Amino acid sequence: MRKTCPIIVRANRFQFAGRQCSGSPRVNSRMVLWCKSGAGRVWVNGRECLFQTDDLCLTPWAHEIAYEADPRNPFLLAGIHVIPHQPMGTRLVRDASHRPGDEPDRLATHRDARWQGLQGLKRARFAGDPPLQALCEYIVRLCHDGKPRESKLRNLAVLLVDELKGFFCKPPAGHGRMPIDLQRVVQFIEDHLSEDIYLPKAAQISGRSLSWLHRQFRQALDTTPMEFITATRIKRARMLLATGSLRVAEVGQAVGIGDPYYFSKLFKSRVNVSPLAYRKRASLF
Repeated sequence: MRKTCPIIVRANRFQFAGRQCSGSPRVNSRMVLWCKSGAGRVWVNGRECLFQTDDLCLTPWAHEIAYEADPRNPFLLAGIHVIPHQPMGTRLVRDASHRPGDEPDRLATHRDARWQGLQGLKRARFAGDPPLQALCEYIVRLCHDGKPRESKLRNLAVLLVDELKGFFCKPPAGHGRMPIDLQRVVQFIEDHLSEDIYLPKAAQISGRSLSWLHRQFRQALDTTPMEFITATRIKRARMLLATGSLRVAEVGQAVGIGDPYYFSKLFKSRVNVSPLAYRKRASLF
């Protein structure tokens, strides 16, 4: 029996013009779709979704989709098409079927699969999970700039599905979008992940006090600043291990953990396998 796993077959972005409409009658993929800027409306299987910056959705398999851009502020959309079930060693078409009769539609190897907790149409906002947003942006940039190896597309698909499950299945924080001052802190952390991050300096970025910073992380993200930094470092390390060629010690340095022993110990405590075992497991795909 051939080993199967998800694979990314297409990722791109598109700037709509004012009032521009588009659509496809049946898209055979699970698509991560998000709004990078602007606004508009998207219909998935007849269900209307208002889209503004940072709104995203995960579509069901074989979905009908239609787009209508706002007349004054048309949206810039980005999307990642994932085939949930595509056996290793079978013919790969780097695209998703958008209507009956398209070439990928004729491949019996392109099929749906059950993703626990991700059934149907899922909607959310990127705010609150910068690592997932960074991963999605990386995938689009990678596919836009070149033709990634099949092994990398499989590794990234596995990582993306794992992140989506964590994102959509976690308990909601219940406080809506992050305050703009907290967004600045989160962005600062993302941009300086390879460095020592001092909380007083992070608080200074927000123009608020350290106590405000702790309170906002609890209210908006249901975590502490230090726990958020650690979780973000581990997520970045997983992506680097799955998709890159850096040595384990170099991955630790890239995410701000210079001690290789401590990095391996911390990684294993969070992911339940060592960095080397995680890379080996990812390479199986």
